[in-house]
Amino acid sequence: MLSFLQLKSLVALSEYGNLKDAAQALGVSRQTAASNVKAIEAQYDKVLFEKTGRQITPSPPLKALLPLVKQACKILAETEEELELARSLEKASFAIGIGEPVIGVELISAFLKKHPRVTLQATEGNAPALLRGLHDRTLDIGVLALTELDDKLTSVLLRKDSLCACVPIGHELAARESIEIEELQDHQLIIGSAGTTLRTITGRAFFQAHCRLNTYIEFDEWDPIIEATLQGLGVGIIQDNLVVGDSRLHSLRLQGGDTSVYQYIVFPPENDNLATVRAFLEICQSDPTSNHMDGRRITGQTRTL
Repeated sequence: MLSFLQLKSLVALSEYGNLKDAAQALGVSRQTAASNVKAIEAQYDKVLFEKTGRQITPSPPLKALLPLVKQACKILAETEEELELARSLEKASFAIGIGEPVIGVELISAFLKKHPRVTLQATEGNAPALLRGLHDRTLDIGVLALTELDDKLTSVLLRKDSLCACVPIGHELAARESIEIEELQDHQLIIGSAGTTLRTITGRAFFQAHCRLNTYIEFDEWDPIIEATLQGLGVGIIQDNLVVGDSRLHSLRLQGGDTSVYQYIVFPPENDNLATVRAFLEICQSDPTSNHMDGRRITGQTRTL
């Protein structure tokens, strides 16, 4: 049976046409690369390469087999990578920050089901706090909504949600499906605090609707917004996915401005836990709640997806 290195030697020598460059690409000596090829030729009694001057080219039998050899190398490389990932995750630990608990907990649960030996520490917080944690490396990865990306962090689009207005069941607005942002000026609002992503998106939507945020109560986190709304203190402005399935609340689509909320997986590009980060990204890509994730990585760009 041929070894992985022997197969790679065939491909490298075919592509580079000389032993020096092929051996360098493989990370072995020229003698080792040449021995690998000679061993295959001896085993199958076939001449696999022809030499013309200093140039080495595949013989007709090898040319016919090269597509299969390359495919085999690809499969073996992927298998080797997966085995190495599994080994590195045996005793791995990493810290994750979640700004979106509903999505974050679902992803963490799916991740731990596949990688039960990983020790995971989860921290909930708003976007500014989580970004600080990613910068100072107390967090390995973050699941959070952003309006502008950080040029020192790698961001992968996870999903798109929208802001909505929410009221308790029985509220005068609970019979409606949507509301113009302009109409909300007549109500006390419960919104995210200044500096939070929620507040930035809310402010953007009101600006586009040519409206001002008049009377409001503000909170740093989403859960007190929901609680204050339930207590009848005003109309809550929050992400629609946070109130789905909550029988105590009714949500209304906001009309008149851009209410898009883009959720990202964010991590430092240089990270000691990149293997674990990669495993987490794979979970995100396979998760049905990740409705926009295409594996696209962006570093330091404003959202243009």
